[in-house]
Amino acid sequence: IDAFSELADHTVYQRFDNFNSKYSPFRMSKMRQIFLKTENCLRGRYFAELTKIVLARHEASKGHNSAAEMRLSIYGMERTEWLQLAKWILRDWRNDDYPGPVLSSHNRWMVQVPRLWRIYYKKGGRAQSAEEEKRSFQGMLENLFCPIIEATLRPEENPEIAELLTHIVGFDSVDDEGAAEEPFDCTRPLEWTQEKNPAYCWQLYYLWANIEVLNVLRKSRGLNTFAFRPHAGETGDTMHLAATYMLCPCIAHGINLDRQVSLQYLYYLDQVGLSI
Repeated sequence: IDAFSELADHTVYQRFDNFNSKYSPFRMSKMRQIFLKTENCLRGRYFAELTKIVLARHEASKGHNSAAEMRLSIYGMERTEWLQLAKWILRDWRNDDYPGPVLSSHNRWMVQVPRLWRIYYKKGGRAQSAEEEKRSFQGMLENLFCPIIEATLRPEENPEIAELLTHIVGFDSVDDEGAAEEPFDCTRPLEWTQEKNPAYCWQLYYLWANIEVLNVLRKSRGLNTFAFRPHAGETGDTMHLAATYMLCPCIAHGINLDRQVSLQYLYYLDQVGLSI
């Protein structure tokens, strides 16, 4: 780990640039693409085998119960992402030591959604209108949620995604909270067609709203539902924590609560969980 420069040490504290660079071995994005991605020339095989080794260690723990809540990303660039991820997790990896899918009784999967609107605007996804070059935030939301809503409504037509959803417990929202963003307003997703980043609170609301609709639908069909536990309050505007207080039962980080005592007290009164 030291040689790869991937250790999460004090240098990543409130420094998203350092944190992000440690995602890649030797700080080289191509190394991450080759070894730590689900979609590459290896079809994600190295990453799958590495993950299964970690899961096996949890399962073999002696004298104590050890479990994990691992995360995988859905970017919202294309509608095919959910199917690709489902095939990677459910594929029977024919390995002598660790065969079978990337599933374990000692792990539940979280799906993290990076806030990458500017990348989607420039090169991600297909246009949602007759004007090929015009992309809206609505298109990104549809890429994120249409496949899983369709799998909930018609599981027989989308068996891989429907099966994957039974192993997912929640959604996370991640990215640099300190990045420049536009002021919060009442623009609808279909109308957001500019390159600038929408406000953190605005993006979080539409993620929450779609997850709520999905949960109501799945609950009516007797299926598992999903928590919403975004990263919040690590850096950036402390008012991000006001949005998560209203929308989420628990969050990741929340370090900036020490700058906003009134919010800290509200989090305590309502027992909004923090994972730091």
